[in-house]
Amino acid sequence: MLHYPAIVLEEIAEESDSDQLLARFLGPLAREDDDSPAEPEGAQQILDWVAKAPASRATRLAHVVRYAVKDGQTDALRWSQVALNLIAIAPDPGPVLKAFEHRFPTGAGWGPLVLRFVRRRPLVAAMAGHDDPRIRAWSRTAGRSLEDSIKHWDQWDRDQDSRFED
Repeated sequence: MLHYPAIVLEEIAEESDSDQLLARFLGPLAREDDDSPAEPEGAQQILDWVAKAPASRATRLAHVVRYAVKDGQTDALRWSQVALNLIAIAPDPGPVLKAFEHRFPTGAGWGPLVLRFVRRRPLVAAMAGHDDPRIRAWSRTAGRSLEDSIKHWDQWDRDQDSRFED
C-alpha cells in the first residue's frame, strides 16, 4: 500500500470481495477494536481514490476502515476522520452509515456484549443534529435500533448471569 496505493485500491478494493484481504493492505486505516485514540494515517490517497467513484467506493471502504476512535479526554467513542470523510464524500451517505452501523456489534471479546452497543450511542447521537436530513434520518433510525439492541443484549446478559445463580 505504501509503494503502490493505486494498484492496491484498483485490484484489491475494486476487484476483491474479501474485506479481510483489503484490511491487511490498508494496515492502520483498517478496522481495529482496540479503542485506540490515534487517528488512522494515510487516508488522503484512499479518499482521492474514492472521489473518482464515490457512490460505490465510499460504501465499499465503509466495511473496512476504522470508523471510530476513543476520545482522549472522555474515553467515549467518536467518529474517525476517515469515516467522516467517507460520509461526506458519498453522494448518498445512507449506505455508508448503514455499513458502519452493521459493524456496531463487533468489538473486543471481553465484557458484556451489551456494552458494545452502549458505547456506540455517542456515534449515533453525533449525527442527530447534522445538516444533511438523510444523516439525521439515519441517526433516528439507528438510535431506535441501537436502543432495541441494548435492551435485547442486556436481557440476554441477565439471563446468562441467572443461570449461575440456579
